[in-house]
Amino acid sequence: MPPLSNLDFKLYQNSGDINSQWDHFVGRRWFYDTLPTISNGDTIGKSCDFWNRFEEDLALARDIGSNSFRFSIEWSKLEPRQGEIDRQSVARYHQIISCIKRNGLEPLATLHHFVHPQWFEELGAFEKEENVGLFLDYVRLAYKEFGPAITHWCTFNEPGVYTFSGYCMGSFPPGKHFHFGLAGRVLKNLMICHTEAYKLIKSMPGGEAAQVGIVHNYMPFEARAGKWWLLIWWNRALAALCNHTWGNDTILDFLGTGQLNWRPLGPIGRVSYSCPDGRPPLDWVGLNYYSRVVLDWKLTPTVYAYEKESDLHQSIHPEGFYDAMRKFARLKRPVYITETGIADKSDKLRAEWGEAYFRAVSYSSAFTQ
Repeated sequence: MPPLSNLDFKLYQNSGDINSQWDHFVGRRWFYDTLPTISNGDTIGKSCDFWNRFEEDLALARDIGSNSFRFSIEWSKLEPRQGEIDRQSVARYHQIISCIKRNGLEPLATLHHFVHPQWFEELGAFEKEENVGLFLDYVRLAYKEFGPAITHWCTFNEPGVYTFSGYCMGSFPPGKHFHFGLAGRVLKNLMICHTEAYKLIKSMPGGEAAQVGIVHNYMPFEARAGKWWLLIWWNRALAALCNHTWGNDTILDFLGTGQLNWRPLGPIGRVSYSCPDGRPPLDWVGLNYYSRVVLDWKLTPTVYAYEKESDLHQSIHPEGFYDAMRKFARLKRPVYITETGIADKSDKLRAEWGEAYFRAVSYSSAFTQ
């Protein structure tokens, strides 16, 4: 794959969608209808309205030096109600993709970036293996419509974040807390969907030329030592649980071997799965890396005293970036850095972050060529 300088857009974050499970989730209220899902009551609305202002945004992407554009195809836009295809949305996506290419950008399409139709959510979404076929119907539609114009496809963005946030922490739809066993079953079904979507795309006209991958967020969790042995043990146990349920190495192991071993609490909630094809098919892999998380005993992100702290209470940690690149390289597939960044509204840390992270990428290039 050629070197690409990428700008990333997730459609829901930049345009909203009233037919998605996310829109329904943020509109829910809790505790006898007194508490909003989002603490300050914010909703996405139209956000920056990329859906209608894509020509301006894509020109800006070109002008800052990008040569590729990673974007999400929203299932809920194409099929807002089960079996009902929105032809206006299909036409708009054709316009967006044409505009991407007119600006000299290589399109990279993500099929699932946390968002799907509310009707799919009501059917159990990825909690049920029998729903894999519904996802594949959507993949078939998307590739049939847009396949001739797009070479690079991503099946899922950050499947580990989707399961961790939706089923362990409750901060994503469906908002379930500590459902560790269910999270493992959802992750298994996502991996089945990836494998079957890859095979489906390759079987379609022109599919042999498609490059199909998956994007994984690698974010190590570390325990900040306390003064008492019980707190030290507690911190380490929490960090180990988060590392496992985030899927850091669990997902990489599956992509490398075809074996999914989900053991968040020993035998409790355990899920084991072997891909029938052996190692799952994969043409490339995307790495999303921002930082590591240092946890105190309250499960609160923090930093060490010698580190500078971002707005999300994370540090600049290029060592973790280097380590992630080294682990991804073991898959023996081309590695894209699909996301990175720092939460720094004051811009005081951004230059230092950029220098440190680009240096880490430069060092890692020796084993990712």
